[in-house]
Amino acid sequence: MINLSNLFIKMKDLDASDLFITVGSPVKMSAKGRMTAITNEKLKPADTEQIAYSFMDDKQKQLFLTQKELDVAHSIHGLGRFRLNI
Repeated sequence: MINLSNLFIKMKDLDASDLFITVGSPVKMSAKGRMTAITNEKLKPADTEQIAYSFMDDKQKQLFLTQKELDVAHSIHGLGRFRLNI
């Protein structure tokens, strides 16, 4: 199971600007102008759903299901605040 907070920690360590979670691809990050895969396995639809829903509350889930898009922020104490578009 992929943990979103762990991905954000890795982003911070690598000075990455973007995180890409896409069905059919491994998780990727953009750091210093280079796209790098940080997992070996290609994500399945259930994987991406689990990652996205892992930090959403019920209201955000309903909004996402209705609008098929969601802009949110995820904060990790001592690390930072991350903006997401799903």
